[in-house]
Amino acid sequence: WGSIAIRSPASGAGIRARCFNLSARNSDLPSELPAMEAARSRSKDPAQSSLARRWSQQVVLAGLLILAGCSLPQPASAFITPPPSAFLRQPVQPSTRVSDVMPLRLAPLDVVDKFAKEARRKDSFELVGTNKEMETAVQAMIANNPTESPGEWSDAGKAARLAEGRWEVLYAPHIGTLQKLGLTEFGPIRYNLASEGDKRVIVSNVRYQSPLFGNGWLNAAGTYISLDSNTVRIVFEEFWWDIATENPSDPPSVSGVVEGVLPGLVQGLGSAGFIPAFSTFPVQYVDENTCIFEFQLSG
Repeated sequence: WGSIAIRSPASGAGIRARCFNLSARNSDLPSELPAMEAARSRSKDPAQSSLARRWSQQVVLAGLLILAGCSLPQPASAFITPPPSAFLRQPVQPSTRVSDVMPLRLAPLDVVDKFAKEARRKDSFELVGTNKEMETAVQAMIANNPTESPGEWSDAGKAARLAEGRWEVLYAPHIGTLQKLGLTEFGPIRYNLASEGDKRVIVSNVRYQSPLFGNGWLNAAGTYISLDSNTVRIVFEEFWWDIATENPSDPPSVSGVVEGVLPGLVQGLGSAGFIPAFSTFPVQYVDENTCIFEFQLSG
């Protein structure tokens, strides 16, 4: 179990369609596509192999006819009829790169985008429960992480491009378990990342709602550091609690005012309960809008 965090709708970042261009050279394709093609070529089903060969031949023939200025003949049989349109993607916008168009199946990031759209609630996301389709997408994304050294953030340019902004958790199965055990609903769960010189700063805001404790925000602020090229450690130094407020308050170090409830007690409990070993996170996937990291305490 781990977590998927995506840039919050409030940041203005649109949800993109991600797909593959099967007409590109093999070296340009995501790594799983050549494997898919190899698996398809090893198929023991003669009819399926025959259909694949006929379809490829018709595509080549159609291309040659178009180049020659000829009109295309109507398909002579169902075997050369194009596949249903539901399996094809259309360009999202005119500026979309050719390599981002027309896959034959739903790409893993499209799965994440689909769940993000379904879970969107105004300016936040409702946590998605344990889901087999999401788990499959997660594994495919981890296998094709586009960012080198996803746990290394000392470079200010890389941090500004890929990390800074407001992120929100979309999928975290371990949070679902905590909700059931504690009879408390959590969400939204937000991480605000920024830079202060060479420091990488994080502010965490978690909204809770409980029949026993009412509602409010549990907040923490500190820094995140790189342990190695694939691992980040979060070091929280400030803790505060907002009760029955619509939005979380700023960190005391920023506002200069302690707005939370029982600030001394909350700060003391937070500091005493903070265990650095539990705040170590392998980062498994990062792009401009999506991040996957592992919560090691739950595996």
